[in-house]
Amino acid sequence: MEVGTNGIGSMFHARKNTTIELPGGDLDLVAPLPQRIHLEDLARGLGKLCRWSGQIDGFYSVAEHSLLVARLCPERWQLDGLLHDAHEALMGDIITPVKWAIGYSRIRKIEDRLLRAVYMSCGVPLPDREQREAVQRADAHAARIEYHHLKYGKGGGNRHPFIRRLVPEEAAARWLASVHCLIDGGTLDVPGTLSFSEPEEQESVCFGQLPQERLS
Repeated sequence: MEVGTNGIGSMFHARKNTTIELPGGDLDLVAPLPQRIHLEDLARGLGKLCRWSGQIDGFYSVAEHSLLVARLCPERWQLDGLLHDAHEALMGDIITPVKWAIGYSRIRKIEDRLLRAVYMSCGVPLPDREQREAVQRADAHAARIEYHHLKYGKGGGNRHPFIRRLVPEEAAARWLASVHCLIDGGTLDVPGTLSFSEPEEQESVCFGQLPQERLS
């Protein structure tokens, strides 16, 4: 099937396949402009994006995953936990095996550019090495929790107090409210943000051997 010069194919060719269309204007993934990135657009994308390539029991969004990661981060770095996958609202959730197949460093460069633009659009400083490592640890813990409670054949039908399987709209709203709250200097212990408070004994059972840096 041929596409004429005025068709979609020519439009993508002219943009060199690196530009996506957002309500705030076109965004070049290679050279993203912070002023074109808005939290509402990120929230919408993260709320609709399913973790684990959708190969799970039910629906579980990247937005809800980010809320879980934030909860597992030290309190002073919870905003970084919320934003760590924000670039995926713009480029999708590319699973690690695909990154290695394509070239991990090439994908990482695009992710880093987008995440830098996200932080600039929020008016907050980029995380330093210590912050990034803390978020990576929290992300790994979240992935283990999700694996055992979402993946087929791994206990996916079991209830977990911090995995709610929020519908896209609710996950997006909670993520957005949480980000605004932390940027404004607030905490996540307010209605409409994480709202994941559970009895202390449940938390100790669910998280078991979580590192002490988050529990302190």
